Amino acid sequence: MEAVKNIMTTIYEYFRDFYGNRGYLALLLISIVCLFVLFKKDRKIIWPVLLLIFIIVNPVLYRYIFSRLVFWRLFWMIPEILIIALAMTRLVEALKDKRMKLLAMGLLTAVVMLIGTNIQKNGGFYTADNPYKVPQYAVNVFDRILSLDENPKTILPDPLFIYARQYSGNIEMMYGRDVQGFIVYTNKERMAMYEQIESENPDYNYIFAIAGGKEIEFVVLDVLKPAADTELQDKYGYHEIGDLEGFRIYKAD
Repeated sequence: MEAVKNIMTTIYEYFRDFYGNRGYLALLLISIVCLFVLFKKDRKIIWPVLLLIFIIVNPVLYRYIFSRLVFWRLFWMIPEILIIALAMTRLVEALKDKRMKLLAMGLLTAVVMLIGTNIQKNGGFYTADNPYKVPQYAVNVFDRILSLDENPKTILPDPLFIYARQYSGNIEMMYGRDVQGFIVYTNKERMAMYEQIESENPDYNYIFAIAGGKEIEFVVLDVLKPAADTELQDKYGYHEIGDLEGFRIYKAD
């Protein structure tokens, strides 16, 4: 029982962090109850949602399956916005008097506004530098690499490996967001390489040896990291081709 309690506590914490506050989650649950009890024709929509919630909060499934996944992404499957909107629409629709309809719409809108977050106010939006909506410095680095190889194999530092997949599918990477826990699978070799690339004193013997064995053409590090000495570059056949936008690029001969 203690194990089940711990799992349910973990699931609850995921829900709390995902929904931001209990108010929005409470609004979802109220909407589900409202539709299920008051509007029987909508039960065909609610039953799948209830089944989905049951599956997600199932401690047995979490223990053996979901704990190995990026669990909070399962919440994306819950159509909370549609459920809340449908419940509010049904309530307004059920009223006969037009003034009551307007009043109900105003009150329900106010509830959503008070519970929710103004993304325009707190979102930190800014004008995109380019159509790809990634920083221009990253685009410049990628363009430099792509100008030398249309389908380059690369090892990139944070945050370049995050933006690369948004910019071009032709850029192959040894690792991506998997090393930060956002993807289900990674391995020790990828993690070790990531740690070296992000280290204050990268081990170029390790970096170039692994990169060469995997036929990786480009190795990119932050320009603030110590550079590989000439002898080491000659030894492994990787040579610096220049600094660009705060990053040092090494290319295999």
